[in-house]
Amino acid sequence: MDVTEVKKKLRPYQLSGVRKMVQRKKFLNFDDMGLGKTLTTLTACMEAQDEERYFILIACPQNALYVWKQEIEKWYNHKSLVYAGTPKQRQKLWEEFRTVNDCHFVITTYAMLKELPRRGWTAMICDEIHQAGLLNHKTQTYQCVEEYNKELSTLYLLTGTPIRQGVIDLYAPLHLVDPNRFRNYWQFVNSYCVTTQTPFGKQIERNPRNVQGFRKLLDTYMVRRLKSEVLHDLPGKQRNVIPLQMTKKQAKAHNDIMK
Repeated sequence: MDVTEVKKKLRPYQLSGVRKMVQRKKFLNFDDMGLGKTLTTLTACMEAQDEERYFILIACPQNALYVWKQEIEKWYNHKSLVYAGTPKQRQKLWEEFRTVNDCHFVITTYAMLKELPRRGWTAMICDEIHQAGLLNHKTQTYQCVEEYNKELSTLYLLTGTPIRQGVIDLYAPLHLVDPNRFRNYWQFVNSYCVTTQTPFGKQIERNPRNVQGFRKLLDTYMVRRLKSEVLHDLPGKQRNVIPLQMTKKQAKAHNDIMK
């Protein structure tokens, strides 16, 4: 299918996300888990490509490598290269990628990013950024992505868990999508965060200084929808208790710990 055909199958909130992502080209998709961030982002990425020869780099955790590959094949019937394996296997894969003309996607883990060239990509997708350390502008992975970003026209950052410590977690991804506006960490803190002085130094509170104003700011750079907001026909969460029997070895370890 092409982009037009795929968009016919998207839900309204997904189409809204695609429009926003294509409009800015560097954007944050922080929709709740299960709302189709992968397909929404793929569709936005395909629509944002202005060139006939495009190369899209996808960085994700190890367990998501083939999820992306399957989604690309399912919806767009495109070939993709999973850059993983031993050093020899990776070298062979990259040589094959350089010689073929019909492969537009390279999917790899964050640990492998440093091995790939920084230039030549038309777009980059970073999935599960909270696991990769992209909520912290001091990590090596963040600095690596920042180097890629200097050459990119399109960058999409994805996670269903955008905040752990508080609003300060948003500085790093916002700096990637708009480095001119969010150029300095402490400037961000002083502009948008509530701080208190403690005997151990300055403490940054969880909530922003102006909640409504900050939400309005985020609308420019981010989509964040919860299941309860867009999937009204979704049944409520159900919990079932399933009793499990321990093996003799597990029971002995359990009893030893309890003693």
